[in-house]
Amino acid sequence: LRKKIFALCLSELKTDCMQILKLAYWENKNPEQIAEVLKTSNANARQRKTRCLEALRKKMRDTGIFDQATNF
Repeated sequence: LRKKIFALCLSELKTDCMQILKLAYWENKNPEQIAEVLKTSNANARQRKTRCLEALRKKMRDTGIFDQATNF
């Protein structure tokens, strides 16, 4: 059930967030590699990843099933 909720929360993110999180966690790309793919600076890539993780955590908390989504 948790995996399904996680997948649902992830699918509700904006496309750019899904791409950034996929690059970071499924493809194990570091911030420099993510920045290269997105054609942006390393600092911007790190900042965007942080924002996307916060958005995902918020969606997970808002489901009411997870008290804290901190495993990322």
